[in-house]
Amino acid sequence: MADDKTQYQVYESDSVSGGKLWAIGVSSDGHVRVRFGAKDRPLRLREIPLPTGQTADAEVRTRVANKLREGYVLLGEGHFDGRGVTLEKKQAVQVFWEISARISRSKIHDELAWIAERLNEGPLPCDVLFDGASCTISVAGHRTWAFGYSNGIMDDRGGGSVDRNQLVPLLILLRLRRVFPDRFGLCMGDEELQNPQLAADDRVFGAHVFDQELVQALGMRLDLCIGRVSLVEIASTGADKCIWF
Repeated sequence: MADDKTQYQVYESDSVSGGKLWAIGVSSDGHVRVRFGAKDRPLRLREIPLPTGQTADAEVRTRVANKLREGYVLLGEGHFDGRGVTLEKKQAVQVFWEISARISRSKIHDELAWIAERLNEGPLPCDVLFDGASCTISVAGHRTWAFGYSNGIMDDRGGGSVDRNQLVPLLILLRLRRVFPDRFGLCMGDEELQNPQLAADDRVFGAHVFDQELVQALGMRLDLCIGRVSLVEIASTGADKCIWF
């Protein structure tokens, strides 16, 4: 089907065999299409029948969530070129952070210690450690990352980056952004990230990038989202309140 005009979301999984590609999209006639295979070979096509009562978009979200749990990461969006999928809109590689105005070491120390303690209250997809002496929090897993006075901060200011697909470091940075909104900034490419949300349609934390069950579970540990019960209670009161997620 060389004339396939479907817009695909393209994902990659590294492996000892050279890696795999997996792409999913919804065709103009409403069918869910998946293309998959080894990176160096033509991608195979599979048409996905929709379960009764299931929409195409819901089916895409379910299948993407399963692939994310298997370790696939988003590369970008594109169209089938007869052999593979040509990327036309690549996923941003990194998110950058900056301390633009002085934050005292004691405040950063206390916040990082709290973050590490809260994240380690339950299962994690990686190891999170805090070293009080160097005032540094580190994340070790498939990729490593660190933030603190041994990685990025000097004289209570600094800057650095994190891989776009590293969920735990991104949540740590979002927490710091919320705690120090006037002094701690985030950007992705040329775009400043004013207030990313832990929502399925968010550009940073959305369902096309991360498993939403994991996002919500870890986000709740860092007080970055409101539990369903609390949200229902607020809605039932009819109160006029501003809610931060």
